[in-house]
Amino acid sequence: MKLNKQALLGLALLVPLTAHAVDFYFGLGAGMYQVDDADLNTDSVFSPYFVVGAEHPLSRNTKITSEFQYTEFAPSAGVGKMGMDVTSIDWTLAYSYQYPLSYKFHPVFSAGLVANYGQYSKRHSIDEFGYLADRFDDKDEISGGFLLSASHDFHVDQFDFDWSTGLQLRHAFGGVSSFGVYAVYRF
Repeated sequence: MKLNKQALLGLALLVPLTAHAVDFYFGLGAGMYQVDDADLNTDSVFSPYFVVGAEHPLSRNTKITSEFQYTEFAPSAGVGKMGMDVTSIDWTLAYSYQYPLSYKFHPVFSAGLVANYGQYSKRHSIDEFGYLADRFDDKDEISGGFLLSASHDFHVDQFDFDWSTGLQLRHAFGGVSSFGVYAVYRF
């Protein structure tokens, strides 16, 4: 129930920032995730994620983006590595610039700030024989970080819809960091 309250609070923050937005979008992605934990770090884990957001144009080639990203993953424990179940919600506020390189190719580069809310449960480590070495308390944490992204917008005439594909790097200081790819539908 606590996670639902956090998600509703996050959506409440999204609405005022995007009241005059032209484009809303949602989509899926996948990436490699890692938790920077004060007790022990984790191995990188491949995981899908869900993204929803809005863009407010500032000029023909620039826009401000407000976005939420949700994922769950469970890195395995190892010697010197922590295992845990992770639920992560990121809120991003980014500035984007679209470079019109040609008629059909105009990549979008974005940079912004990330606020990460992470729930970490079943935190543990194992010894070299595979037995439980340590248990750590569950915790909820909010951390900050940055986003770098490169994408391309497409319009599909026969279906009359817009979509984007891209790469993104999210780095959180003391939280969940990721590198991944995504595809979003714009409306």
